[in-house]
Amino acid sequence: MCIRDRVSPQAIAPRIDYLMSFYQNDNCYFRAEKIQEEQDAMIEPVRTWFESRFSVSVPRIVGIGHPNISPLSVAKVRDAIIAMNLNQYQVVALCVVAQFTSSLLLPLALFNDIINLETALKINKAEEGHNISTQGEIKGYHDIREVDVVSKICAATVAYRMAANKTSAECAVVVTG
Repeated sequence: MCIRDRVSPQAIAPRIDYLMSFYQNDNCYFRAEKIQEEQDAMIEPVRTWFESRFSVSVPRIVGIGHPNISPLSVAKVRDAIIAMNLNQYQVVALCVVAQFTSSLLLPLALFNDIINLETALKINKAEEGHNISTQGEIKGYHDIREVDVVSKICAATVAYRMAANKTSAECAVVVTG
């Protein structure tokens, strides 16, 4: 079963609804106290672009907290993403990167060339990298997990870009050969 059999164009809106759960608790909102300035510097271009593009505020939380994203903000972002007229392949790519980063802001910024892939990966692993440097790591586990995350994000980014400005029918030709 290939991707086009699982995500029909009619399933795009429910997938975008699913993405809103990442928006409501986005990893880009949270900072680790000891590296908050470093995280701020990396995330600033994402935050600035997202606030401007979607006309919403991006919260900044040090430690544990609740971002308190309003239903109005969720609706604005949801409607704006639907208005982007993404095809089913782009929506799936967006879901994959959102799942692996626990973020909607990060893949949207990556796919819109606000940040490059290297920066997206650095943002994604900043806190974990800090924790590993101060607390140590489980050899093997972190390596395998890192390769899995990087390969999925890279593949989804390529898929998103290949599907850009194409209809679902045009994408299906690429997928099926």
